[in-house]
Amino acid sequence: TAVSALEPAQVQRDLIAFAAVSAGARPAVDPSHPLVEGVRVRNPKTGREAVVLMNWAYRGRDLVVINELKVVIPNAGSLRGARSVAQRRNLEVVRDGATLVVDVGEMQEGDVLLLE
Repeated sequence: TAVSALEPAQVQRDLIAFAAVSAGARPAVDPSHPLVEGVRVRNPKTGREAVVLMNWAYRGRDLVVINELKVVIPNAGSLRGARSVAQRRNLEVVRDGATLVVDVGEMQEGDVLLLE
């Protein structure tokens, strides 16, 4: 299956991150797929936050669409929602203590999640 073909990427991701994690570093954004990268950004003037997502899953030149993507946002503070710019819709979120889990669903090449 497509997922099993990509599992070695998770092993590589864990190996690369081992030193940082061992030193106590934790991701500001944690996508559920190893080939999706997320960056949490904040506008210094307004305080509004967003998550920029990039899908690096390709077979040759063909994009591999990621299905059922979830993004974990630790230390979410008062955040209570997210809107996908690419999908032009509000996304389902679940609050788990200080963590916000965003159900992105299908991920094409990239997306920006506007956090509320």
